[in-house]
Parts: sequence; structure tokens; C-alpha cells
Amino acid sequence: VDHSSGYATEMRDYGTKKIVSLDLKFNEYTTFEGLAGLAELKSLAMSSNKVTDAGGFPPLPKLETLSLANNAITQISSPLELPALRTLQIDSNQLTSCAGMKKLAAVRTLFVHGNQLANLDGLEGMSDGELARRWRLAERLLHENGLTYTADATTDHSDRPWDLDFVPVLIGADEWRVLEEGLIQRARLLNVLLA
Repeated sequence: VDHSSGYATEMRDYGTKKIVSLDLKFNEYTTFEGLAGLAELKSLAMSSNKVTDAGGFPPLPKLETLSLANNAITQISSPLELPALRTLQIDSNQLTSCAGMKKLAAVRTLFVHGNQLANLDGLEGMSDGELARRWRLAERLLHENGLTYTADATTDHSDRPWDLDFVPVLIGADEWRVLEEGLIQRARLLNVLLA
């Protein structure tokens, strides 16, 4: 069912309809009211709405894909209970913590870029085996897709395989501001030298 781009502010009550896929992108929804009865729902797109707290999300037992990107989500005040969820897109929001994601054991793909995360607390519910499985999968995909880079074009010109850190380095906003200022300064200097 496609109810996207309607700029609706109040979500209709979908009751217990047997909807499998629902597109609610580009509206002005602030809550998840009206979704609780959708027990058959497998895919929900609610990107580009005005949700600020993902904690009120109803427990939908068959939901596999959830997109909440480009909202204004600052928190997940209560744990998301979505046992079948495999893909969560919650990127480009204002999250500072992954708290509320502990019960998402089935998630295989998580998009969180464009948030203000200072740490990955909340994801510690994954077992060591699951983390290792995901790491091997990432390495395999990098290899299968031939992702390489040339470290120094002036020497041997050989491509090197792309390295991926097991745990990404998260840079806080204050530290990033200092780095950003330095990078801008160096870019301006380089432009002056090359002009």
C-alpha cells in the first residue's frame, strides 16, 4: 500500500488489515499510532516524516524491513521489539545512542550514519559468534566486489584490498569540529598554492 508523499499529519488506523508492505514516506507523522494491528506487515517505509522518538513503535512480529531515515529521531525511549527485523534504516536522524536496539537480534543490516552517535552502547546484545559472522560476511563482500585502493600512486601502482575496522572509530562532535577546521584550512592552502 502506497500512502507516501501525502503530507498527512494524522495516520489512519489500519486496523487488522493484512497489509504486507506499507509506504508512508514524505508525510508529517510524529507517532506510530494506527500500525499496531498490522500483524502481517513485513516492510514499512516511514522515511522523511517528523518522528522524534522511535520508542513508541508497536511490536510487529513479522516486520523484516523498517526505514525511519530522515526523521528527527533523538531517542528510542523504549526497546524496539521486532523479532523478525533484518534491516533497520535509522540514518540521518539525531540519535546520540543506540539504546533501544538491544532486542534486535535478527538485524543483519543497520544504517545509522548521519546521526550524532558517541558510542555503540545498545548493540552489545549481539553474541561474539554473531559479531564474528557479520565480520566474515563484510570481509567476503569486500573481496567478492573487488574493493581496492591505491595507497601511493607515485610508487608501485598496485591496488591494495580495502581494510575494514571491526569496530569503527567514532569521532565526537567536538573533536570533529577541530578536525574539520584543520581540513578546511589545509584545503584552502592547497587551493592557493595551486592557483
